[in-house]
Amino acid sequence: MAEQSQKPPSFCDTLLFQKEKLNRRLDVIYQQIDWSRLSKILRPLHGNRMGRKAYCSVAMFRCLLLQSWYDLSDYELEEALEDRLSFRRFAGFDLTDKLPDHSTFSIFRKALSENKITENLFEEVQRQMDEKRLLLKKGTIVDASLIEASVSKPDQQEDKQAGKSKVDPDAEWVKKGNKSHFGYKIHVGVDEGSGLIRKATMTKARVYDGYLLPDMLCGDETMAYADKAYDSKVNRNHLRENNTGDGILIKPHAKYKLTEEDRQKNRKLSRIRGGVERTFAILKRWYGYTKVKYRGLIRNKQQFLTLCIAYNLKKMGALCR
Repeated sequence: MAEQSQKPPSFCDTLLFQKEKLNRRLDVIYQQIDWSRLSKILRPLHGNRMGRKAYCSVAMFRCLLLQSWYDLSDYELEEALEDRLSFRRFAGFDLTDKLPDHSTFSIFRKALSENKITENLFEEVQRQMDEKRLLLKKGTIVDASLIEASVSKPDQQEDKQAGKSKVDPDAEWVKKGNKSHFGYKIHVGVDEGSGLIRKATMTKARVYDGYLLPDMLCGDETMAYADKAYDSKVNRNHLRENNTGDGILIKPHAKYKLTEEDRQKNRKLSRIRGGVERTFAILKRWYGYTKVKYRGLIRNKQQFLTLCIAYNLKKMGALCR
């Protein structure tokens, strides 16, 4: 499907889009990225089928970024594009363009998911962050957090086993402390100092945090920090073999009690590791990511990666001021 070209703005567009009251924060974010490189990655979404021209793929992706930053539903995003000139300007639509509706966003998001393009977009943003030398690479802080499912919580089964959802079979029950959660688990590797997300993925809720430590590291960090859930011989050997400093908190067990030196080390590492908690707090409080929006691991993983791209772009805008 061919794409609509984004024509030069008209005189009326130029006058309106230069108003000082428009959201200049979006302009700052826009300027941090070479969008042409993202456009090349998005190109496979469009074939040569006959019919009405599709919307520009990079403009559609910028719409999804706006949706992430402002925690909007597809319907709310449609309305916001109609009402807010700053949103139109950021996405790349002028005053005479026919704007995409809620169903178009859904179709585009599904295409992203089916082609697994969001992973490539995330990696491209990583390359551009690295080129701007925003990644400090002193250390990577690894952690995981539970996210509630979008569907109703199933009841316990007759055999006392945790219930499964018929509409979202990928969502799982898991117990953390004394509280039970039903949903998924997100995992991140955050750059110490800059706070940028370098690695991100989503798994089912029961996946053990410690298994994903190698996947959440980039290999070029000086140190790796993680909480006690990641304390294992396998993970510590992995860090040693890759010449990465070991910042994993020490966990006591039946055959080993923490010494005072261990406790002091844990306190020191916890202060550094706490940086990842701010990342989760921003995603959940500012971006409204307290529960997933869709059904199924694949679709929700793609949406989470889009959210991480949005997070990084906004962070880049702040770091480059």
